[in-house]
Amino acid sequence: MEIFFLKSAACLSIFYTFYKILLENASMHTFKRIYLLCALVLSGVIPFITFYEYVQVEQAAGLVENSSAIITNFTTSSVESFNWSQLLWGVYFLGVVFFGIKFIKNLISINFRILRNPKVKANGLINVLLKFNIEPHTFFSYIFLNKRRFENNDIPNEVLLHEKAHSEQYHSLDILFIEFLQVLVWFNPIIYLIKHAIKLNHEFLADRAVIQQGIARSNYQKILLAFSSPEHFSEPTGYQLASAINYSSIKKRFTVMKTQTSKRSMLLKSLLLLPLLALMLFSFTTKKVVSIDTVVNSDQVNQDPQNYILEQEKATAKMVKEYNKLAKKYNALAKEERTISRDELKRMVYIFDRMTKEQRAQSEKFPEIIVPKNAPAPPRPTQGDDLQNIVPPPPPPAPPHPERVSLDKQREMEREVRIEERKMRSAEDEIRTEERTMRATEREMERQEREMERHERELERANKDEERMQQEMQRHELEMKRAEREMKRMEMEMQKEGTPLPPPPPPEPTVHFKQLAKEGGVFYFEGKKIALDEAIKLVKSGGNINIDVSQQGTEPPIIKIKKY
Repeated sequence: MEIFFLKSAACLSIFYTFYKILLENASMHTFKRIYLLCALVLSGVIPFITFYEYVQVEQAAGLVENSSAIITNFTTSSVESFNWSQLLWGVYFLGVVFFGIKFIKNLISINFRILRNPKVKANGLINVLLKFNIEPHTFFSYIFLNKRRFENNDIPNEVLLHEKAHSEQYHSLDILFIEFLQVLVWFNPIIYLIKHAIKLNHEFLADRAVIQQGIARSNYQKILLAFSSPEHFSEPTGYQLASAINYSSIKKRFTVMKTQTSKRSMLLKSLLLLPLLALMLFSFTTKKVVSIDTVVNSDQVNQDPQNYILEQEKATAKMVKEYNKLAKKYNALAKEERTISRDELKRMVYIFDRMTKEQRAQSEKFPEIIVPKNAPAPPRPTQGDDLQNIVPPPPPPAPPHPERVSLDKQREMEREVRIEERKMRSAEDEIRTEERTMRATEREMERQEREMERHERELERANKDEERMQQEMQRHELEMKRAEREMKRMEMEMQKEGTPLPPPPPPEPTVHFKQLAKEGGVFYFEGKKIALDEAIKLVKSGGNINIDVSQQGTEPPIIKIKKY
């Protein structure tokens, strides 16, 4: 079981690394939701998969004395020592009990909130109104809101749409599933990273649902920023089973809102899952070598080796019980008084030849048989007999030749040595494979940490650039205000003197473009739609440029830029 937990943790870490590097920032949120849930399931299923390799080995069927000679009695000495395995299992079950109680407590607490507070039905959902100031959160069809803010209409419609998306997309099912798994594998740190990734992807899905309903992305981002301040809420959600707006990841959510993943990129990333699954199956499944023994009668093989090979059937528990009963019966008798019936002897030989080494070691010793000098030889199967329904022949009356007996023993020992060598090689291959996989996982984790550090540095640079841009805009606004005050002063002076007023100076293009962009303006250059940054670059580059600004009613302004 310990090996299963290690393999499962390694599988989950590789799945998470693949998601963190290639999928997290992509705009394929529904696919990412399915991927994360399947990763949890496959990490628990793959270590249980076993591939069998069947190897056929021939076994010579000889006398009963030869078969019974294979049995070796092993005496093991037990050394009393501290059982660390029981201690670890005890700690594990204590953790399961602790997290299980916490999981049940969260469910009961949410149920109490629903029962003890007023509820209002709206748009197919149930709004649970709470007295204390708490951030909006969702559990299935229940949305928990602050009563005062809800009655005063202080909660923006975008926030309600966000929570409604959580409910309609059944994100609570995913959270219940990951919380239940966390109870079982609470010791695995990857499960907490996967849970965070699932909740963050829920936010991506809810954000996309809000924007698809026609809400302007810039306005929605402003509302999220306004609600991200901790002083808005006097008490946290407190329940890990609820879906709430995740303000701690607000920067990443803004970045993903602007990301558009092409269909080709989505297809390539999806196809990369095939080699990933192949790696999992190769590295973390179990491979066993099973030997199929065949029973060969040495005398008949010398005559016709192609027609006298019977595939050995493994003895069942019922057959072993029958053999032990007969062997115990005859071992209790003195050698001189042992008279074994022909049918019982055949049955004992038949079962004994089909018993494994472990079964033979745990069974009664085959009784020593004294064959009368004048006893007739037992019948042997012929080529025309049905070999599947006939029992193996009993031992011949005459003792075997010493050289043949020693040769059979040598072949038996060589066969067992070969099987043990194959098992040792298979075990060594599994150990080497697991070591390579663990080293690869460690390298991936290190690369992931470096990638996260690089992303953090880029975000810091972007934040600094944004701060500089805001400072520049503030400086331009101050200059504009000073210019307006100066113009008003000059107008007043000229009005007093009776001098006609000069036409107002044209606004500075860069500042004017930014103001138009805030109003939702659309920029065109030579008939082609361009972004605000490109328009500013064209103006700053100089040259003969004609700028035409038009606006009809309440529609956004249209800015056309041409060169002449």
